[in-house]
Amino acid sequence: MRKSAKIGVWLLAAFVAGTARLFAGPLQVTPDNFKAKLLKSKAPVLLDVGATWCVPCRQMAPIIEKMSGLYSGKLLVAEMDADKNPGAVEQLNVQAFPTLIFLRGGKVVKTLLGFQREKDLRREIDLFLKAGPDQGS
Repeated sequence: MRKSAKIGVWLLAAFVAGTARLFAGPLQVTPDNFKAKLLKSKAPVLLDVGATWCVPCRQMAPIIEKMSGLYSGKLLVAEMDADKNPGAVEQLNVQAFPTLIFLRGGKVVKTLLGFQREKDLRREIDLFLKAGPDQGS
């Protein structure tokens, strides 16, 4: 490989690594950041509650990742592993996985149960954002 090609490959790798840091995807919710990042968020929130052993949850993961990028700056997209956050699961009254919870001002506005197709989820997000801070969706 020529020296200029090696430099090009190195620059591409550096760009991709830097981009990965800029677009880190959904916020990973922990017991330590649940209250501060979600319940006190000034931005509207979409919380994906699932578990590593849940097949539909794993199928939802790329869709949630995409929503994180598409709605960046408009919506805080977060993921929470139910097995690692039992207190939050109880507080939010989660009964099934995956559960998608829309929050505004720390309050649950809407809950979706089960796998959601991308187009359906985008419609729900758009309705939620359109409703504004004083309304549900």
